[in-house]
This record gives sequence, C-alpha cells and structure tokens, in this order.
Amino acid sequence: MKKTTVMTIVLSIVFYFIFLTFYLVDFIDALGFLGVLFLGILMLGILLLIFRKKRILKRISGTSILVLSLLFAYEFTLLFYLSAPSYISSTYVPPIESVAGSGIFSVGVGELKFEEEEKMNKESINKLLTEQGVDVLSIAEIDNHIIYGVKTRQLLSWLHLTKEHTPKEMVETVSDYLGAEGEWLTKWDRSGSNGDSAGLSLALSGLYISGKLENQVPIAVTGGITTSGKVTKVGSIQEKLQIIEKAGISFALMPNKNKREAQALQKDLKSKVSVIYVSNVKEAQLKIEELNRGQ
Repeated sequence: MKKTTVMTIVLSIVFYFIFLTFYLVDFIDALGFLGVLFLGILMLGILLLIFRKKRILKRISGTSILVLSLLFAYEFTLLFYLSAPSYISSTYVPPIESVAGSGIFSVGVGELKFEEEEKMNKESINKLLTEQGVDVLSIAEIDNHIIYGVKTRQLLSWLHLTKEHTPKEMVETVSDYLGAEGEWLTKWDRSGSNGDSAGLSLALSGLYISGKLENQVPIAVTGGITTSGKVTKVGSIQEKLQIIEKAGISFALMPNKNKREAQALQKDLKSKVSVIYVSNVKEAQLKIEELNRGQ
C-alpha cells in the first residue's frame, strides 16, 4: 500500500474521531455528527470530480470517501436514537419467588423514562415520583455517551457478535439447561421481565421443584445463565443491592463476573447483605446447600 494511501486513511480516521469526541462530550448532537461526516463525503466527492484527471488527487479523494462512507454507515443507526429519553429513573420492585416457598427470590429493577420535552431535571423527577409514592433508587441523565454505548451494543447484537436475550429466549435457555419446561416457567415468561438477570434464579427454582435442591433460607438471586449452566454478568448491580437491602434479605447470589463491581458498591452503599459469588449453576446449588447447613 502506498504511503499517500496510508496517510489518507489515517487522516480520515482522525477527522472522524475528532467529531466523534465532540459528540460523546455532548458538544454536538447525533444530527450534527452525522451531518459533518456526510458533508465531508460530499466535499470530497466534489473534489474528486474537479481533480478526476489528476491521478494522485483522485486516489486520495476516492480513498477518503471510501473510509468516511464506511464510518458513516456504521454511525447511521444513531438516527434511531433521536427520540431517546433524557432521564431514566430506577425504582424499587419487591423481589419475587418464581416458585412459592422456595426462598429463591428474583431481583428486578423498575424503570421509568422521561422525555426531554417534559423540561424536567433530577430534582423535579425525584419530587414528582416521591409524591406519587414511588420508591426511587436512582435517576440517570441520558447523555450522548450512554446512547452511543446502547447503539454499539445493539449493532453488535444485530451482527451476532454479542447476544442479548429477550425474556422468551432466556426462558428457553433455562428450559434447555433443566431439560424440561414446567407450567410455572411458562407463566413466568408472560411476566414481561427484561434481560437475562432472572436466568440463575429460574434455574435454581427449577432444581427446587424437581427435588434436587432444598432451601430454607431466603436468598436474593441475580445472574444470567448459558445452556451449559455458566453464570453470566448482569447490570444494575447498585440498584439490585439497594433492593435486596430494602427487602430485608440477608443473603444474595451474584455472578462472579460482577464481583469487583459489587464489592466496590457495597462499600459505597455500606450494604450489610452477604453476597455469594458463583460461576455456574452447580456452584450456586452447592453454596445454597452450604448456607442452609450453616443456618
């Protein structure tokens, strides 16, 4: 590859990253960011037409157009997030037993979204929800950095480079692991819960129903699972720790992959919950049995 071509590619990428940085720090919005990229492609196209008879300039313009066009295509999905909420409030939802009497509680987090046109801030949102009797755990302002992260994860999911399960897919994964799908699990699937975080609690509940697990100790559980029983990382650990504390549950099972984050949050929150970290369902089963013997 010729030196001029390499330099053209590098300069095109530098141009892209400069304006991506402006977007991520909220200096420009998504339309401004995409507009700059499109304008750059347009101007280079004009230069290509003007200097089409000059070989070097033609190659430089063509290479830069190709690079910026690919980057523009990658970022184009930002248009799907123009109506993203300006604030999201995480709220308390009581942990629930998927199987009554099992003592295994799934931990979920409520979520309320507030649009920008509502002209609200964190203080006014907190006041409004408190007056309505909503137990607010946290209020996050949705900036461009957060939106970009969501966009990137969604794009990787579309390309099958990462996997984010729907509730139905997560239930299917639990069914595959257990080797059966009971009526209780089908009913849970209709609850509309989001994400993978109930996978571990459902797998343990299935073991409880089948008589492979006995438990007399209330324990909060969060974590996704794979069909082989590996426990996967989940989000909203801060809010889940707050919920477990508010619910008065003394013990919790969490993914080992969340250990560093959870330990730091426990220190900040001064949480008294005893958290047990596990890497697979079998380990979680053994930890619950050990906990019962200790109690």
